[in-house]
Amino acid sequence: MEVTMANNQNLRSFATLTPEQRREISRKGGQASGAARRRKRELAEEELAYRLADLMESTRRVQIVCAQAAMLHKAVGSPRGARSRHKYIYRY
Repeated sequence: MEVTMANNQNLRSFATLTPEQRREISRKGGQASGAARRRKRELAEEELAYRLADLMESTRRVQIVCAQAAMLHKAVGSPRGARSRHKYIYRY
C-alpha cells in the first residue's frame, strides 16, 4: 500500500464516497477512538496507583515518627507538664 501525504489533490469529500467506504472509514475511526480511550484510562489508573502508593508510604512514615515520639515521651516524660505545674504553684 502506497502512503501519500495529504494535500488538496488527495482529499476526497465524504459525500463522494460510497456507503461501504463511509462505513469502513467510520468503523476504523471508532476502533481508533476506543483504543485511545483505553490507553488514556490505563494511564490514569497507573497514575492513580503511583499516587496511592506514595500516599501510603508517606502515611507509613508519619505513623513511624508518631510512634517514635510516643516512645520518647514515655521514656523522658512530658516537659510541658512540669512547667505548667510550676506556673500555678506561685499564684495567689
